[in-house]
Amino acid sequence: WRSANHYPVTFMTVFTAVAVTGVSWTGREFDAWVMAATALENQPWRLVATVFPHGSVMHLLFNAMFMWQLGTRIEHVFGPLRTGAMFLGLAVVTTAAEYAFAGTGIGLWGIAFGLFGMAQVLNRRDTRFRGIIGPGMVSWCVIWFVLCIILTYTNTMPIANVAHGSGWLGGWLLGRAIVARRWERRFFPVAIGALLVVGGLAVGPFR
Repeated sequence: WRSANHYPVTFMTVFTAVAVTGVSWTGREFDAWVMAATALENQPWRLVATVFPHGSVMHLLFNAMFMWQLGTRIEHVFGPLRTGAMFLGLAVVTTAAEYAFAGTGIGLWGIAFGLFGMAQVLNRRDTRFRGIIGPGMVSWCVIWFVLCIILTYTNTMPIANVAHGSGWLGGWLLGRAIVARRWERRFFPVAIGALLVVGGLAVGPFR
């Protein structure tokens, strides 16, 4: 429980995912947690709730480990409020992107890939994050991302690849915005804003 005090946002995110997934494995339906058209009308909480259920033990285990490894380091530097805002933003962006271009998806992978994209930038540009990721993690993420696409398009296993990709892009842009030099400070916030506008149109009238 010491971790809950030091990293409350990361701890509660992983704990909620474990709890929701565990309850779903008892046979209870978790459709109310999954993204649907009603989220755009009167259930916006689905944009975030859908990251908590997981489809299998391995799905949950990998996501929890990945989130813990990167999330705790980020929360240690930025604190719970800013970390919570990052998690929330990545959840909304990745869920909306998956819904707009593919369908519904579940799990923390969108946020995890967002943290990975952000960590790639911070690892090189911010000494506080030096060593947060290594070549092995980069290779593993690339291989996993490609494998997920293959599994999806061969109908072996449906995976939320759009959430993965949009999470990485959103996290990378966020990381660049954090370490931006003076002449760059206008570009990356504008790029993030443009991404949100395009996402909003794609999830709404142009879905």
